[in-house]
Amino acid sequence: MGFRAWVSQHTRSRTEPASPQSVIEWWCPAGRPVHRPSRPGATGRRRRRTARHENGRLVVHEDSPITSLSDLAGKRVALGHGSGQTTLLLFALDRAGLSWKDIEPVDAYGDAAQLFLDREVDAWVGSYPSLTRVERESSIRGLVATDGLFSHRSLWFTRRDFAERHPEELAAIVAALQESDAWIQQNHRAAAELFAADDGGDVDAWEHALRTRPFGLHPVSEDFVAEQQRAADLFHASGLIDRKISVSEAVLPEINRLVDPTQADYPDEAGRL
Repeated sequence: MGFRAWVSQHTRSRTEPASPQSVIEWWCPAGRPVHRPSRPGATGRRRRRTARHENGRLVVHEDSPITSLSDLAGKRVALGHGSGQTTLLLFALDRAGLSWKDIEPVDAYGDAAQLFLDREVDAWVGSYPSLTRVERESSIRGLVATDGLFSHRSLWFTRRDFAERHPEELAAIVAALQESDAWIQQNHRAAAELFAADDGGDVDAWEHALRTRPFGLHPVSEDFVAEQQRAADLFHASGLIDRKISVSEAVLPEINRLVDPTQADYPDEAGRL
């Protein structure tokens, strides 16, 4: 159809593609917050089903002296910086009256699990499938879960000019994403094999991650924009972005109509919604 798409897995790469921005019309940086600096004109968003609460939490070793979020002050915390893990950590720190500057963040991405197992960091913002390995090899304790902290949604972005000039192509992309999500829900094992072959890791761990992760596309809601605005404000206050951002200005409401609410939830392999 004359356009290109790009997908990033935050466990393996940063959220910047090698291709020039002019050829990227639709991309998905997995877990990347809306408020993170992005290309000029980027506006439309699609997010995975309900909150991915099961897919991440802030953990420490069972014998760690860290017993509360306030104990993180001065400690080394590993995470995949620039993903939803940064938002999780910022919200957790804010809950304890701390800020980004009160800890020593360790931007580790794919090396984070090993750093945690080697005790080279004090805490880790972990997510599946990497958490599966750590749970098998070490006794850990959760400091804070995603549930009750923030919604942790994956996002699809598109350029504003592409969304406005190519509504039919955009609708085809949304339909393809809905079809893909539905297939994964019906074929967890086969999907896990594809993810493991492409991104590495254990097939069983991927299957667990897929089975516990909700799927489906939802429009961008006012509540979600408000949540992302709070995150944007924390990013700016922490010096992680150099300017204030209005998240609502990056939303194109017309795109929401492309998402059929009846397709938001898909039956699993047992036929359950």
